[in-house]
Formats: sequence, C-alpha cells, structure tokens
Amino acid sequence: FAGDDRPRVKVGGRPHEDPLPLFSPDEDISGTVTITPKDHKDFHHEGVAVEFLGLIEMIYDRENTQEFTSLLRELSSPATIPSPSA
Repeated sequence: FAGDDRPRVKVGGRPHEDPLPLFSPDEDISGTVTITPKDHKDFHHEGVAVEFLGLIEMIYDRENTQEFTSLLRELSSPATIPSPSA
C-alpha cells in the first residue's frame, strides 16, 4: 500500500500494529506481494500468508468491532528466499 492515500484505521485496539487501509463496499481489492531480502543475505521465513478481514464498526461504539468475513490465503510454506544478485 505504499504511496496509497486512502484512509487507514487501527483494528481491535492493537497498539503495536500499523493502521490498516480502509476500503468501501463498492471497491475491488487486489494486489501483489513482493518480498526482497535486504543486505544481500538469504531470508528464511516460516511461511507467507495474506489475511483479508471484513469488520463492521459502529459510529457510537468504536471499541467493539464485529467481524463478518475472514479469508486467509497461504502464499508460501516455510522456505528460504535467496538474496538478490549483486
């Protein structure tokens, strides 16, 4: 979502998480995941997944959100991403 100027919201009062982009019901959502190791080192991961959450937040009670849909897509099982060639 780099360079995206859409509104962002914190979900569920989790203080250490970045605010998530806010989409309206009439928008299509698509994207690409790119992982590039830094410092010319291989990067070992325990799996890569993308999670899509649909939440309803009441204007008068923003502390309590209701989840109405959830989709988790595993993109990669545990592996090592080789460093980019110099």
